[in-house]
Amino acid sequence: MRREAREAGAGEQQIRQMVIDMLAAEHIGREGYFFIIHGSGKVIYHPREELVGEEVRNLDFIQAMKEQRRGFMEYESRLPGEEQVREKALVSDVITDWDWIIAASVYWTDYPRLFDINSLDDFIQSIDLGDRGYSFVVNGEGTLLVHPTLRGRSLPETDTPLLSIMRRGAKTSSSGFIPYSWHPDGRDRWEKKLLHYIQLKEFDWYVASTVYLTDVQRPLWRLGIFIFLFSILTLIIFLIVSSRFGRILSRPLDSINECLDKGEAGD
Repeated sequence: MRREAREAGAGEQQIRQMVIDMLAAEHIGREGYFFIIHGSGKVIYHPREELVGEEVRNLDFIQAMKEQRRGFMEYESRLPGEEQVREKALVSDVITDWDWIIAASVYWTDYPRLFDINSLDDFIQSIDLGDRGYSFVVNGEGTLLVHPTLRGRSLPETDTPLLSIMRRGAKTSSSGFIPYSWHPDGRDRWEKKLLHYIQLKEFDWYVASTVYLTDVQRPLWRLGIFIFLFSILTLIIFLIVSSRFGRILSRPLDSINECLDKGEAGD
């Protein structure tokens, strides 16, 4: 990109502006954005024009980003003019020649929009919890994001208010067990079930697995396997989400660096 720009008569400042224009054209979810910080702590580019030229080196996350330079980090931020501190995450990279740190930043509230729920659905439904056990994901409003048969519908009502209990439990612990009763296959008789959930706070999601107690009590060791599988499941969900998040945010940064590298090599 540099070589082509220079051959077209562009100066160094024009080339830098091209990079800024490339980032300004990118969109991340609903509120995510790219910004550029000089190594000195000065804002080179930000979608909020009033921040361009501001010295922000005293902000904690800027100091951490300057030390890390490349990679992923989570932080809390309150920009000038904002009243509320908000949880965010970013991926950063550097253009060494210019001492620029380019970052792709997103609010955690935007995070679920960046994730392909279908890939999560496929993985969760591949977990074997016996003939009648299954896993599901429900959001804080009660909509089932992943479920073997009820995806997109509201969490069914039982004699035990599952969502309310998960919400209350999440205030003190991010995971827990809920015993409740359910009538299998629409039958009149009720059977006891056990649900294990983990809250993904940043998403306002609850990832849960449920089994009939008669299926795991004989033999008892199957309950231990159930708990173990769920722990592995939740860990892999985090890895899938984090990996996808990093790829989404870093893609434009990789493209810019690739163009600059080719330009330096004369390609």
